[in-house]
Amino acid sequence: MKKRHAEWLKLTAGNMPAPPSPTTRMRILDLPGFEAIERKLLLYTSARSELSPAMELEVDDLSEKTFGIIRNDTLFSFPSHYDDLHEASSERWRIDDEVCNHKEKYETGEATDDEAVIILAGLGLDFDDNRGLPLRCTKLFCRQAEAAAKGLIRQPHDCVESV
Repeated sequence: MKKRHAEWLKLTAGNMPAPPSPTTRMRILDLPGFEAIERKLLLYTSARSELSPAMELEVDDLSEKTFGIIRNDTLFSFPSHYDDLHEASSERWRIDDEVCNHKEKYETGEATDDEAVIILAGLGLDFDDNRGLPLRCTKLFCRQAEAAAKGLIRQPHDCVESV
């Protein structure tokens, strides 16, 4: 058996793809404030994953300190007259196109936590916990992290390096 394996290895060694080069990722859990948020999410999140107003403020504060933006900064801002526009008007269609284009900028926008972790890993950010599972706060910070890493809104805060 060992001999066959050795022969197989010798025959296929040239065809094996090179192992992926290890990339250095910024581990989010090591940044100030994220471990505390993870503990609080474990203790204080409701069964429906709702956050208390105090927790929402804490998340926004940490997001601002780390990424320079909060989640609402990554959402499309509709013009005040949007609801007054006729559904078939060219201006409303133009705005709807802008909404679609804006949503396409954020790969993590509608991604699950597992998918968001993979997307963010490609941008150099590690949103895994110590067991290799997505952080509980992934959904709360993924858009801001993506925007900061891609430079979509403004320059990232000193804690997060552009990738």
